[in-house]
Amino acid sequence: MIIPVISDIHGNPNFYEAVKDSEFIICLGDYVGASGENPDSNRCIDICKTMKGHFLIGNHDIEALQDVDKEYEITFVKEGIEYSSDFGISEENKNWLRKTRKWFKTQIGKRNFLFIHSYLKENYFCYLDDEEIIFEFMETIKDQDSIVFIGHTHAPGVYSLNRDGVLTQKQISYGEWILFGGDGKYLVNVGSTGDPRDGKKTGTYVLFDTGEMAIKFCEVRSRE
Repeated sequence: MIIPVISDIHGNPNFYEAVKDSEFIICLGDYVGASGENPDSNRCIDICKTMKGHFLIGNHDIEALQDVDKEYEITFVKEGIEYSSDFGISEENKNWLRKTRKWFKTQIGKRNFLFIHSYLKENYFCYLDDEEIIFEFMETIKDQDSIVFIGHTHAPGVYSLNRDGVLTQKQISYGEWILFGGDGKYLVNVGSTGDPRDGKKTGTYVLFDTGEMAIKFCEVRSRE
């Protein structure tokens, strides 16, 4: 089975081009627009509601619920940074967001998989944007041979951590399959379909082949 894994839609309905022909998808959160912006957040959630898959919550989604929901014990931002909570999300779609999960775990063959928006440290979603914090996060994953899918930084990437504790960044070539070979852990940042921050004008997502144990980075049109 080939499953699109997407993240950080941020109110950009163009993500549908990546998943419209799929029977099942995984979304790692952040459906709503960036703070103070609400381009098409409700439309994006409405699209997700029609699809089968696993839908997780992101930090912007939590902020959109903060004034009405205290269930998620996750801090939106670090102290000293303020964001508006006026996302314009309908009550129906807020109820849908409340049903999304913090994370999803499964096992395929001998591999353990974790899907989560990002590293939760002291109830804060950390940006995994340097090797030190990436190594710290991967060390918290106790299951050997685990594969973790994240978003949040809006920049795609793949890292492996072998049993000797050596962290290696893998080269990405769009449209080419990357096999999860050998022992050790993998971290896959699927990028963002709606708000890329890696210098490209196109959004990024991943196709996950559960049979071949492989991923392929793909591009989707972002905002003009």
